[in-house]
Amino acid sequence: MLTLEDVEVEKLKTDKLIDVVTVEAAEADREQAEAQKVEDATNIVADAAKAAMAFANKELEAAVPAMEAAKEAVDCLKVNMI
Repeated sequence: MLTLEDVEVEKLKTDKLIDVVTVEAAEADREQAEAQKVEDATNIVADAAKAAMAFANKELEAAVPAMEAAKEAVDCLKVNMI
């Protein structure tokens, strides 16, 4: 049979558990906020890297025809022409 004293003991245990869970939840929230800051900073760097890569690819795309033309010009030279 459950006594009032047993109920009070269980209530105290439950209150302690709630306190622990509350503290741990607050810590988890702080950690989540910090992780979000790191993720946001990482995304900024990644976006900048993607933009730099896109710019470099456009420059390379523009340079390839000139490079191919120069190669063709060098390939048509003969040693006795030099």
